[in-house]
Amino acid sequence: MENKHQTASFFKSIRGKLKLFVSSIVPPDEVEDIVQETYIKVWQHQQDKSAQINKGFVYTVAKNMALDFLRKPHHQKNDGAECESDFGVDSEDSTFNKVETDEKFLVFCQIVRQLPPQCRKIFIMKKVYGMKIKEIADELDLSSRTVETQLQRGYVKFQALVHAANEASGDSAQSSARSAQSE
Repeated sequence: MENKHQTASFFKSIRGKLKLFVSSIVPPDEVEDIVQETYIKVWQHQQDKSAQINKGFVYTVAKNMALDFLRKPHHQKNDGAECESDFGVDSEDSTFNKVETDEKFLVFCQIVRQLPPQCRKIFIMKKVYGMKIKEIADELDLSSRTVETQLQRGYVKFQALVHAANEASGDSAQSSARSAQSE
């Protein structure tokens, strides 16, 4: 009876790490089943052989159970990560894309800050807020032609600043320029 309590206590002590180990092999919804099947196999082995069990043996049984599960026809073997999707991650990593987008926006902002004040205001109203030329003209109490002229000057100056920044640091500013131009 003492042996059963020791075995149960041993299983409880390694349960979390064993689940983590098994989760690296099989899909998350199968982990608990594999761990439970592992306990049953180990328990049966211990009863049949009257042998002491150790952590290495339990992990080997768990690995074999997980691999057996993956060998079933309705499952693909996942013995190594071949692409990001093997980890349940989209090939488009949203965190990376957000950081990259934030960096591009920062470059955009730094360049726009260098525009003359009136030109900057009109450029931001058009590119950031998506306002129409007529709306900008009404808001700033200017003629539509003045807004168009200032916007054109802003584009030219913006392109020159992007080019200068691009030569200084790489091509991240060019992406900002292309996105600003396409709107």
